Formats: sequence, C-alpha cells, structure tokens
Amino acid sequence: MESLDARGLTCPIPLFYVKQRIERMESGSLLEVFADDEKARKTIPRWCGMHGHEVVEIVELGEYFKILIRKS
Repeated sequence: MESLDARGLTCPIPLFYVKQRIERMESGSLLEVFADDEKARKTIPRWCGMHGHEVVEIVELGEYFKILIRKS
C-alpha cells in the first residue's frame, strides 16, 4: 500500500498529487491519502468515481481524514 500525505494542502493540489500517484500504480493497488481540506473530501472521491477507482473507505482521524483508494 502506498501513502500520500496531503495535509496542509488545499484543493486542487491534493487531487493533482492523487492523479500523479495513481497513474504510476498497478491495477488493484491501494493508496491511502491523508488530507485536511474539506474540498478534497469531496473532489477526490468524485474524481475516483469518474475514473473507475474504488473509494474503499473514508476515515475521520481528528483534525484530518484518510481516503483509501483501490486503483481500477
């Protein structure tokens, strides 16, 4: 599983990093994204849905959250 720490960044920067990372990963791989921007909580799952990637879970972790994504 790969990790991406996008805390402290505001959209669209977290989404840009997710796109870059996903492109380099193999199908079926997991990417955990840590972020604290509320826009990212909506835009990352929306982008995943548009591109066929699965959002496995979104977990609240206090002042930030984790989005777990499985690449299609």
